[in-house]
Parts: sequence; C-alpha cells; structure tokens
Amino acid sequence: MPVLSEEQKSEINIKLDVFEGPFDLLLTLLERNKLEITDIRISLIADQYLDVLKEHFNMEMASEFLVMASWLMHLKSKRLLPKQEKEEEEITEEELARRLAQYKKYRDATPEITERYRYWSKAYYKMPEALEFPKKYALPEIDPDVFADCFAEVRMRYRLRRNDDREKMERILKVEKVSLRDKMKQVVKSVLRRTRARFSELFSFGKSSRTEIVTGFLALLELERRKRVRAEQTENFGEIEILPGEEISEKDLNGEFGDGPIFE
Repeated sequence: MPVLSEEQKSEINIKLDVFEGPFDLLLTLLERNKLEITDIRISLIADQYLDVLKEHFNMEMASEFLVMASWLMHLKSKRLLPKQEKEEEEITEEELARRLAQYKKYRDATPEITERYRYWSKAYYKMPEALEFPKKYALPEIDPDVFADCFAEVRMRYRLRRNDDREKMERILKVEKVSLRDKMKQVVKSVLRRTRARFSELFSFGKSSRTEIVTGFLALLELERRKRVRAEQTENFGEIEILPGEEISEKDLNGEFGDGPIFE
C-alpha cells in the first residue's frame, strides 16, 4: 500500500457512513480487511480530499492522492467485478505498491537528471573513428610448411642451448678433489730433499690449479702448526721460504703425522 507522510495524513479527516477519522487510519483498516472496500464511496473521499487541496494547494499531496485513489479503485474493482477463471496477469497489491515506489524514485531523481542534461547538453564529443593500420605492419600470409620449418629450427636451437647449459652446469658442479694429506707429504718430501724450498716452486698458477694452490697453502699452515716445517716471508706478498721444523722426520713421508687428525 502506498504511504503518505505524517504531516499529510494529519491534515486529512474523512467522514463516511461507515467510517469517520484520519485518512491513514482508513487505509490501514482497508488493508487489514477491517472494513469492506465495497462499503466505501471513493467519490466522497475524493470530494473531501479536494476540499483540503483548495484550502492550501500542495502538489506533492495532490500526486499522492492520485496514487491513493488509483489504489482504492483497483482494490474496489477487484471486489465488485466477477473473477475470471483464468487471468492472464493479475497485479497484486504488493506489486502495485512496488511500482508506485519505483515511480517515486524516478520522480525524485527528475531534478538531478534535468540539471545534468542542462549542463552536459553543451558538451560535444568527437565520434570514434576506425583505426587503419599501415600496410607495412600488416601480417603477411604464412605458408604452413615455412612455419613448420621455423618451429623445427627453434626447437633444435633450444635443445642445443639446453645441452650447452647442462655441460656448463656439470663443469660447475664437478669439484676437483685434492687431498690435504697428499699436499702435506709433498711439502715434507721437498724440504727433506733440498733443506729449503719455495712455495712458488711447489705450487704455481702455471703448473697447479687454483684448488691445488689453496690446498697446498693449507698444508703448509698445518705442517707449521705441527712443527714439521718453518715458513719465512721477509715482506708482504713476497716469496715464502719453507725450512725443516723441529719434529720433521722420514716417517712423515708416509703421511703418518701421529699427533691429531687431519681434516680433509
């Protein structure tokens, strides 16, 4: 059922044979079936409504009356007219109220829509144009056989590159194993044979790999800690002289240093 504002309802009092009181109470009683719509004379309601409008005209109240009157007439016609066995479409009271509420939304939005139309009616826009691509960017027709050959070549290059990457990775992962004990034996053997040896003669970049040089230097430090050799260097980055230590012996040539484990 459509709804009036409280101010509008309070201004209207209806006097009928079967009812006397505020208009909103009449609508409520009809809605709850407390009164029969067939006992209500809509023409009397219209006359009393028009008398109120004559005293102080209100456009909103007038429009609401049209809504209410249409609802009352629809409700009364349903009671008076015989019902058909099969009705194509029957508008319920809830549907009518929904449509009226929707109409009110459009009516309330009319001022804003009008203002927007007035503002944007002075704006002009460039119509979109179809884009034309230069012929030099057009894709040529591709022969399926040529496409298959190109795909085969790309696949072959991918396989070659993958194999090359695999070989590089294998070289990276392949670690050269050098024994610390063997390098210690090499240093001891050189010192016992010549009494004095140079580190650069035992391990040089031209003859030894980087791993061998690093392992040889660690072997020298370990032998000096075990007092098998003495290392002397007169200046920074100078030559390292290797001399026999206090506890060096021929037994060290067998790799049996006998005083603690060697971590390799």
